[in-house]
Amino acid sequence: LLCLCLAVLCLAADFSPAIAVVTQADIDALKGDAADLKDQRKELEAQLKTLANDKSTAIERKNILDQQIANTSSQISNVEEQIAQYDRLIAQKEGELRQAEAEEARRTGRDTYDLMNEKAKDIPAGCYGMQCCFSDTMNFIDWKHASPTFTNFLLEPEKFNKYTFYRAILENTALLVRSHIELVKESTGHEPDELIFAGGAAKSPLWSQIVADVTGKPVKVPVVKEATALGAAILAGVGVGLYDGVEDAVARTVKWDRQFQPDPSVMPVYDELYGNWQKLYPAQLALCGQGITRNMWIAPGL
Repeated sequence: LLCLCLAVLCLAADFSPAIAVVTQADIDALKGDAADLKDQRKELEAQLKTLANDKSTAIERKNILDQQIANTSSQISNVEEQIAQYDRLIAQKEGELRQAEAEEARRTGRDTYDLMNEKAKDIPAGCYGMQCCFSDTMNFIDWKHASPTFTNFLLEPEKFNKYTFYRAILENTALLVRSHIELVKESTGHEPDELIFAGGAAKSPLWSQIVADVTGKPVKVPVVKEATALGAAILAGVGVGLYDGVEDAVARTVKWDRQFQPDPSVMPVYDELYGNWQKLYPAQLALCGQGITRNMWIAPGL
């Protein structure tokens, strides 16, 4: 028994260094670590809450943007539908307007608009006081067109027929040209001495003369009236070396068909018409602004 006790004591002495002893300092350190971990957890929970709020804000903002996109798409669809309606209306009115002339054009082999111009030429300048309001002067801040109207016509078919309305449209366009000349002069202090009238409208001698009479400036009509195509050809020719430069190309390719001089006898009529138009158009725009009539066109973004 004594030997056995001695053996046990010897074994205990050999293994005593391997027995872990937990002190108060160890416990305090563990408590400190636990406190640090709790603080880290609180910080992570705060970050998680912030992320959740940011996510909620992002989702809300996305929903707002989605709604704005949907509203814009709806507005675009409405505008496109209005344009389609105007296109159908214009096509219908053009068909009605040109029906008789189209028949005569087929019979005589002449252009329909030539026949319209011949009849409209007999309508006196100013269309008996009737005015057409379609497009307005360019406005970079708030450019809108009023609802298209014809004003001051009477129930007198011998005076106010389709040729009167046709001529009123031509005169309205000339009034617009005059207003743009004044806009250029107001902005730059300069204005052109003469006008060059090109494009499909330049095929009409009546329209060219009306522009000259309304603006009080000579109007030159080129032989090649499709100025865009001619200009592209000129630049291409300069690019490949056919001409010494743009001025040389223009001098060699641009030829004049006719020139129209203002008629002093009708200029007072158009001066009065222009003054009335400057008062009439803002009134038409005001009706659109009140929602009584609808704008024919509104610049994108307004």
